[in-house]
Amino acid sequence: MVTCTIRMPRVMSAVGSTGRNRRQTIKKVRHAAERSSSWLWLRRDDAAWKK
Repeated sequence: MVTCTIRMPRVMSAVGSTGRNRRQTIKKVRHAAERSSSWLWLRRDDAAWKK
């Protein structure tokens, strides 16, 4: 997630996003990254992953 935090503002600037739209998009991407990481962490011991 740290990489996401560092690079997202740069990426958004590169595509021309500014202001409120940029902040909202960055917030949504960070939230999605946190949810994905959490999902993986919670399922790390599932039998299906240990094939």
